[in-house]
Amino acid sequence: MLMGEQFSYRYDIINHLIKLRGYKRYLEVGVNDGSCFEKIECNHKDAVDPGAEGGESELINYPITSDEFFHNVAPYTLPYDIIFVDGLHTKEQVDKDIRNSLKNLNFNGALVLHDTHPWHEHETRPYEQFLAEGRDNSERGWWVGTTWQSVVRLRSENPFVKVRTVMIREHVDDADVSILEPTCERQPLLEKHKEMYNYSYFAENKQNLLNLISTKDFFSLYGKWGELF
Repeated sequence: MLMGEQFSYRYDIINHLIKLRGYKRYLEVGVNDGSCFEKIECNHKDAVDPGAEGGESELINYPITSDEFFHNVAPYTLPYDIIFVDGLHTKEQVDKDIRNSLKNLNFNGALVLHDTHPWHEHETRPYEQFLAEGRDNSERGWWVGTTWQSVVRLRSENPFVKVRTVMIREHVDDADVSILEPTCERQPLLEKHKEMYNYSYFAENKQNLLNLISTKDFFSLYGKWGELF
């Protein structure tokens, strides 16, 4: 087993960044049952979830939508060091969550997005279809929506955000995450393509579109787990 593979769930990636950089303030958008939030080790933690998909954890201190939070609450709070977005997985909503998160992120901070790398086209089916399949349907499979389109859009328009997508799903039962980091160094923009939001084009070009890296690559770029713990 490679260094770090045993620590490659989404919350381990987040905790690694917190420990590595001494982050103090954490925000999670889309908490659901709190299974990720409760594992995060940070001095200050805020949880945002309106409860639309069973997000009824007692850990949620802001039971409102992310739009409401960023409009009515965030302007009166300190910026966050790290934000994890795992809310509604549609391009329209994720675009807004990315934009609002970056506005409320400390400069040396990191924005982590969940479910950004669909492995099969079925995982990108419409949200309404996913809901109609029923929460207790054991055969409905993964749903990551169109979050990937938001990552592609960002990488084609904003040269001052560094993006890496970690393929944690290679080793554990958890969806891949993208790490977005504001930077002063201009990043190369993706060339816009008329098919860039089509899944078939994405499937052939996803390595470049998402800047995919392995778990091993992550720990090489961001320090080895054993050096920190």
